[in-house]
Amino acid sequence: MAVLFTKPKDSCALSREVFGNSKQEITMSSTNRREVLDPTDVYAKPYWDATPAWVVRRLFERLTLPGGNWLEPGAGKGNLIRAVARTDVKWTALELREECRPHLESLDPRPEIVITDKFIESVADSQKPLYGRKFNVAIGNPPYPRALKFIQESLKLADTVVMLLRLNFLGSSKRAQFMWDHTPDVYVLPNRPSFTGKGAANMEYGWFVWRHGDAGRSEGKLIMLAETPRAERQVKSKLRRAKTKAVGSFRAA
Repeated sequence: MAVLFTKPKDSCALSREVFGNSKQEITMSSTNRREVLDPTDVYAKPYWDATPAWVVRRLFERLTLPGGNWLEPGAGKGNLIRAVARTDVKWTALELREECRPHLESLDPRPEIVITDKFIESVADSQKPLYGRKFNVAIGNPPYPRALKFIQESLKLADTVVMLLRLNFLGSSKRAQFMWDHTPDVYVLPNRPSFTGKGAANMEYGWFVWRHGDAGRSEGKLIMLAETPRAERQVKSKLRRAKTKAVGSFRAA
């Protein structure tokens, strides 16, 4: 199914992916809904909108991480940075899209902002923008088709890597060798998050945690996070519906 999209007013609201020189059909959900993404259209439909704050809150109820220098690769508008809300963390926000810079600059405290298209590209490490840097934690919600590359690059930079992923990331022959060599702990969300404000995702999600000291192990922990009340999960959806209703009323007038 080919889908056409118009350029949004705020292109930072959408994920920008580079798929090479040809259109690719990408499975977008567990229901096998497919769409054709055109690599010449940098405003193609997003895989998500933003990481819900409650998803971050549930993780830190069970996981203790050190302060210090933290990296978010694929920072977008900075929603995850905002949700972490720790005063003992100094952030570096890495993002592909220059359009996201104003959103990241508005964060308080303001992170170091790195705009680059070379984070996961096949270039020498010495040519990558964060080469030689070290971080205590790298945390993010990567685009699923490129998640493994995000994780691998983050492991070169950070002592602990934390990524929000579909649980079926565990089961793929393409990732098997990596998972044998770098078996993570997985913090499972019992509630499906919504990344669009229009209903929960069709897949289960969890936070995958890798630590450098765990390299080479073949076993990881499975930790169940607490359930999140419906009212807490629907805060963003209610705000979005109210905004949509207001815009519709304005147009009708």
